[in-house]
Amino acid sequence: MLACALCPTLILEVLFQFSAEKNMMLIPDLVVIIVALPVSLIVTFGVALPYTLWLKRRGKLNAIRLGVAGVLSGAVAFAAFSFYNAYWPQMNDHTFMLKMALKAAISATLPGAILGFLSAVALSICAGITFRSSGTR
Repeated sequence: MLACALCPTLILEVLFQFSAEKNMMLIPDLVVIIVALPVSLIVTFGVALPYTLWLKRRGKLNAIRLGVAGVLSGAVAFAAFSFYNAYWPQMNDHTFMLKMALKAAISATLPGAILGFLSAVALSICAGITFRSSGTR
């Protein structure tokens, strides 16, 4: 589970090292970790851990199911995070602000899905979860 939680944070940190915004911040490495790690931990221990345990109990645990769940949970989590960061209710034009926040959330679904998938791959590799279900022999 630790690899599942750290994977998106490390990927975002590596991408941030090559971005132009790195030069504009005083402590860029720490900022990425402070922002990305809590979100990743919440999704990992709030969604991935219960879902993995539930699949294992049913004998249906495999990498494909975890990959699909990773894509869905990553897309939803990154979209919700982007919506939360883009929505400023104190602005006068609430309709415009809501429209901009929704646009940010929609544009964040693809990167979130990719991060969720890579996180599920990291979980599957580190936990030794195969493509075949644990209940099928």
